[in-house]
Amino acid sequence: MENNSNLTLSINKMPMRILSPIERCLEYEQTDDFWPQFVHLVTRINFHISQGTYREIIHKGNRQGNTIVREMLAYLVPKGFTIRDLLFVLNELRLEPHVKAIRDFANIPPEPVRIIDQPKDPGQLKEGDTLQLSIKARGFPYPRYQWFRNDDAIEGANQAELIIPNISTEQEGNYSCRVHNSRRNVLLSTLIPISVFAFKITQFSPSQLLQEGDVLNLWCNATNTCSQLIYNWFKDGQLIATTQDYRKKKTSIHDSGIYWCEVISNQGSISSEKITINVSADTLEIVIQPKFTMVLLNGVALFLCEAKGPAEIHYQWYKDDIILPNEKKAELKIHVASESFKGMYYCVVSCLAATRTSDFAYLQITKSVPDISREVCQATDKIALLIGNEDYRSERKLKATSKDVKLLSGIFQKLGFKVLSLLNLTLTEMKMAVYRFVELLNNGVYGVFYYAGHGFEVSGDPYSYLLPVDAPTGADITVCLSAQKIHQLMLERNPSLCCLILDICRTICQESKYYSSPLQMRPNTSSLYMYSTSRGQSAFEPLNGRMGNFVYVLKDYLYSDDTVEAMFGKVRHAIATNSKVLPKQQNPELYSNLANVNISLSDQINTTNHTQEYNIRSHLWMQAIRLPRTMHVDIKEFGAKLKVEFSSQFSNVMSITVTVVDSGTVPDCYAWIANIPSTLTADKASVLQVDKKKIRIVVKDLQKLQEPMTAVIRFVYTDESGESKCTVENLALDFPLVANLQLWRLSTDLLQMDCIEKKVP
Repeated sequence: MENNSNLTLSINKMPMRILSPIERCLEYEQTDDFWPQFVHLVTRINFHISQGTYREIIHKGNRQGNTIVREMLAYLVPKGFTIRDLLFVLNELRLEPHVKAIRDFANIPPEPVRIIDQPKDPGQLKEGDTLQLSIKARGFPYPRYQWFRNDDAIEGANQAELIIPNISTEQEGNYSCRVHNSRRNVLLSTLIPISVFAFKITQFSPSQLLQEGDVLNLWCNATNTCSQLIYNWFKDGQLIATTQDYRKKKTSIHDSGIYWCEVISNQGSISSEKITINVSADTLEIVIQPKFTMVLLNGVALFLCEAKGPAEIHYQWYKDDIILPNEKKAELKIHVASESFKGMYYCVVSCLAATRTSDFAYLQITKSVPDISREVCQATDKIALLIGNEDYRSERKLKATSKDVKLLSGIFQKLGFKVLSLLNLTLTEMKMAVYRFVELLNNGVYGVFYYAGHGFEVSGDPYSYLLPVDAPTGADITVCLSAQKIHQLMLERNPSLCCLILDICRTICQESKYYSSPLQMRPNTSSLYMYSTSRGQSAFEPLNGRMGNFVYVLKDYLYSDDTVEAMFGKVRHAIATNSKVLPKQQNPELYSNLANVNISLSDQINTTNHTQEYNIRSHLWMQAIRLPRTMHVDIKEFGAKLKVEFSSQFSNVMSITVTVVDSGTVPDCYAWIANIPSTLTADKASVLQVDKKKIRIVVKDLQKLQEPMTAVIRFVYTDESGESKCTVENLALDFPLVANLQLWRLSTDLLQMDCIEKKVP
């Protein structure tokens, strides 16, 4: 090529019969990235084209009656662009017809094909791997390729590289490639023997929900053509067995966990998917809880507690921790003949060696004739935020807080309050909960803030500090929330009642290196503080954790027609005069500046002239209590029908119950919810029917949900061979309950809640 004089000619010396087809090809038959490639190749042979020049060429070439090719060649020809240079560019672009035309013009003969790099043996493959072979050849015309397996051409395999994904044993054989660029010039590559060993898991146990004492059967089947297999079973990362099948005759709750199987051969190892095994401690479960009840004097009160279990169930009712010896049925009917029947009722359920205690249900007695001895007040709305922190990361965990919040939530709801009840909040979540609560307050509204959990006060500091669950050990006020700051924010909304009930310890800590800057309280006559204990004292809960001492008394007075000051006064009096109630020293304190002394928590709501505000407030509150609708899911493969129901235990705790309504063609089946988002916490599933047709799971910490909630229904069934198998259905649950409020995201408006400064030495 170097000696051919035609190659040194300028391209404008090339015959038009050759140049014109090249111009048409370059102008009309190329992709958008063609010209940048062309410029790059031209630059490689020392014809530099700057970005500015390139843009100018493109601009001129796009004018009417002109082409980019003509402008490009007009720029290159004066710079010595020869036919050899054009041949190089076209060859790199693999434009074979035009390369051939120039070679013929320059009398350059064809180049016989030759193999530069033979395909290489990829080594041992297992089923599911990707086979990748390649060959490199040169010649002109350009080499053509055809891959073969044994003596059979592989359809569509006509490139220099052969890729077969997910290879199987059926695709074993001797692979080769035929390379040619004419009928007379044909070469064959070396043979590459490909063997594929079948090493994959073909059968595996599904997730299972068992009851204590059930048999646990796990199995794993794998195929392998090269060697014997070794099976290793793991539970929560610990090796538990080295057999193909794992069987435990009698399970306990300690067998709950994450299981998987590792299969080892001389070619490597593979692991099964991970499954969940849940073992319930027993089958005794309360399915219907007694509820708060209000009746007229001389009326009839009815409480119901219903349980399921594997044997005969026994019921025993209590009132205020005193046994009712003759009340041993699921239904408790009371003829309310006097005020003495008012109080807290609950039922203890037993079956075999297991016992369960129901929720507390309060019986409130009302008068048939309204109390007209005081001026009747009215609220434009009533809002209550109840926070209970007990599951502390660094401090002592509390036992009764959640029970107190649940009990009080029911009472406040009966009093007509819109209630938000939240458990176990971090500092950010507490701030955001208060922020959302304060948004609902306005003129004429009754606002109640209740907090139960760890708290403290500081020497020389008049404020009380509430401890979030994420506070570190020895936390100071910088990681706490000031109750008085909450009070200040509530007052800024000008409610008719600004009530704070603080069930916290008020022990005095040593003087902190930080202090709270003085709060500018809005002048008001609507504030009331009720502390469960006095400054410097502790607040106590019983060792059994069934109910906090303060709430044990408060529940008897909260639902009444008394003014709020009189009601809390009676609570203080009851505690002071009854040492049996609070055996340890705990003296509540009450502070009030109410100008309207007739305000009662039982006052009615009157929205006259406030209807629009009331509707907006109701809409905002509904966002925090909205549950997913009941879902009906069809397992079409078996004709089974499931019902998924949702209920709230708190504003950030949701129960999900899956019921097998119709078993279809697989009578031995059950279903339950799994794959709960990792940011949430879920209790172990509870079996509500002996046949496992109704299973419930409780999901907590919904305030941490940052994306729409998803989960799956695991439908477990026994096939004709007696093996347990599983299929799944996806669920989209959006943002349930308080997740809608995004309490995890701290609003910039809440920077004002940080009123803590460092002391100057």
